[in-house]
Amino acid sequence: MTNPYPNVAAVAPQLVLRLTEAVDALDADELNALDGDVRRLVAELVAAPNTDTPNVLAELAQLYRTLRLDSEARRSELQRLMGEHRRAQAGLLAYRSSGATSLNP
Repeated sequence: MTNPYPNVAAVAPQLVLRLTEAVDALDADELNALDGDVRRLVAELVAAPNTDTPNVLAELAQLYRTLRLDSEARRSELQRLMGEHRRAQAGLLAYRSSGATSLNP
């Protein structure tokens, strides 16, 4: 599989993997640490720009957009599943409170 962020990988080889894994694991501590790493990287790129700087910054922006969209999709799916669970629980509670003793008529 081709790395969609080759310029980022050239300046920070493990950054994409670390970010992706932290988001997938919902690891807030690692995400906070990575936020600092990304800020330092951007500061270094801005302080000493080279011909790759615009490409690295564009890829970082795309990576963040992609991770945000993935996170929002996961959040929506979790909310949907939680809603299904609440409805099932409410149905079960209504069934139990009806005095019925069996699901079979």
